[in-house]
This record gives sequence, C-alpha cells and structure tokens, in this order.
Amino acid sequence: MIPADAGREQILTGQRHIYSAEVVSVVRQAEAILIFGPDGAKGELKKRFVSDRHGAHIEPVESEDAMPDRQIAVKVREYFSLEGGLIK
Repeated sequence: MIPADAGREQILTGQRHIYSAEVVSVVRQAEAILIFGPDGAKGELKKRFVSDRHGAHIEPVESEDAMPDRQIAVKVREYFSLEGGLIK
C-alpha cells in the first residue's frame, strides 16, 4: 500500500511532467526562454528543455512571487531588452 501523501506526490509529479512536456512543445521555436515563477515547477521545466535538447538559449531560472499578467509582461520586456534587444 502507498501512503496517502506518497500517492498524492506521485499524482503531482505526473501532472508536472505532462505540463512541462506541453509547454516545451508550444514554445519549441523560441530563440530564448526566460523561466520564472513561485514554485519548484520551473526547475522541472528547465530540465525538460535541456533533456529534449531544445535549441533555445534558456535564460536564468528566477524565483518570483505571484504576479499579475501585466507585471509579467513588463518583467519579460525589461529582461530581454537589456539582454540584447530581442523584444522590440
């Protein structure tokens, strides 16, 4: 028998694998990717990009608290405009 907590952890791990595979498939053509967010899923996502030998340059993984969409857009624009002007 699997303890309830271990069973929940297995389900969560499976969901993260599915999520990261879907994200990688959607942004596969990107030249560079900035990964940031409030929890451990960002590390899983970076591992998936690396293991899939994705050609994009993976920008540093950054921890951030929850942010509204507008604040996320500002962060991405600022980061990439400072890193060589990828966003115009």
